[in-house]
Amino acid sequence: MLLEVGVAVFVVAVGILGLLSALRVSAVATAGIDELDRVGAAFDNAVEALRRTRFAEIYARYHGARLPAEGLVGPSGGEATVLVACCVDERRMPEEFGPVLDIDGQEGLRTQDCSTTYKIIPVRFSLTYRCSTGDVTLERHVVLEPSR
Repeated sequence: MLLEVGVAVFVVAVGILGLLSALRVSAVATAGIDELDRVGAAFDNAVEALRRTRFAEIYARYHGARLPAEGLVGPSGGEATVLVACCVDERRMPEEFGPVLDIDGQEGLRTQDCSTTYKIIPVRFSLTYRCSTGDVTLERHVVLEPSR
């Protein structure tokens, strides 16, 4: 009888440890999903900030700007930011934008600086933030067009 009670206690203990382990894994996964939601929101907020701006002013106002990434910690321990980089050199267009045919409407990819003549504007958004495994840098590439 004492042996049966010991085995039952052991089985219950193993079950409780398994349950606690499953809860820990679930909490870590939920935190990771919450973090990715904040990253997505930071990128979406940055893109929307540019879209709310008069199209002709995007480069002058936002190139090199750092926009807040609420709820994320940056590498230095402060709030993380989204770095905005407008790509206006038609001759050196990063492949992440896909086949951009013409930025300034001058037919062809010849212009080195389209910062004042762009008809579309490729923008790279970069976000570096601290997570449980270290610092992570993600990018989003968006080609903005004037609203019609």
